Amino acid sequence: MIQLKDDSEKVFAAVAPSIVGQIKEKVSMGQLRTALMMMGFEDMVEVALFADILTIKEAYEFDNLVTTEEDFFLTSCCCPVWINLVRKNYPGLFDYMSPSISPMIASGRFLKRLYPDSKVVFIGPCTAKKSEAKQPGLDKDIDFVLTFQELKNIFDSLEIDIEALHEKEKYHASFAGRVYARTGGVSLSVKTVVNRIAPNRVVSLKAKKVDGAKKYINILDKLKTENFLKSNFIEGMGCDGGCVGGPKTNIEIENATNLVNEFGENS
Repeated sequence: MIQLKDDSEKVFAAVAPSIVGQIKEKVSMGQLRTALMMMGFEDMVEVALFADILTIKEAYEFDNLVTTEEDFFLTSCCCPVWINLVRKNYPGLFDYMSPSISPMIASGRFLKRLYPDSKVVFIGPCTAKKSEAKQPGLDKDIDFVLTFQELKNIFDSLEIDIEALHEKEKYHASFAGRVYARTGGVSLSVKTVVNRIAPNRVVSLKAKKVDGAKKYINILDKLKTENFLKSNFIEGMGCDGGCVGGPKTNIEIENATNLVNEFGENS
C-alpha cells in the first residue's frame, strides 16, 4: 500500500509524455507538479527523460543491427500492446524487436536506484501499463499505475483548482523524449540520433510508422511472408495517434498531438 502522507517513504509521480493538456488544457507542467506535491508526492518526474535515454540506446541498436538493405528493426519499446502482440502472434519476428525496457520501467528503476525504498506511481493514458507493471521481472519497478482519467477524478474529488496554483518548473526532457507521445515521435527521435552517431552510414534509417491494430497487423503479416519492406525501422503503436489516443485520455487526439508538439518544441 502507498501512503502519500507518510514522511518515512518517498513517493514519486512519473508522468507519461502524453500528459500535456490532459488534466486541463491550460494547466502547465509546473502547476501539475505543484498539485501532485500538494497530494503528498515527493516530486513529479517526466518519463520523457527516460525516453530520451532509450532513444540513444535504440539508435545504437539500430546502427549495430541494420547493416544491409534487407535488415530491419522493430520498435517501440514504450507500447506493451505492440510488444505483446509481436511476442505472442509473430514469434519469428520478435528477434527483430528492440530489447529495451519501456521508459515507464526505466523511470522506476532509476528513481529507486537514486532513492532506495522509494515508491513510484506511473500516470499515463493506457490500461495496458497496469499489466506491464505486474509482469515478472518488471514487477518491482513500478508500484502503482494511474490513468489520466483516474488522476483527473482524484483532483476533482479533492477540489484542487490546478489553474490557480503557482508553478514548480523543472526541465527534465528534450524534444525527442517528449514527442514519444504521438505517432512518429520515436522514429523521428531515433533517426536524429542515428544521424549524429553514424553520419557516414551507408544504409540510412527509413521509418514506417503504424498505429492501431489493423495497420500494424498488416505490416507484420508482410514482414512475416516477404521479410522485406522498403522501410527498415518499423514503429508500432497500439492506439491510433500513438499514446495521445490511449483509451484513458481526456482530450481528443488532434488537440493532444498539437499540445505535445508545442511542448516538445519549447524544450
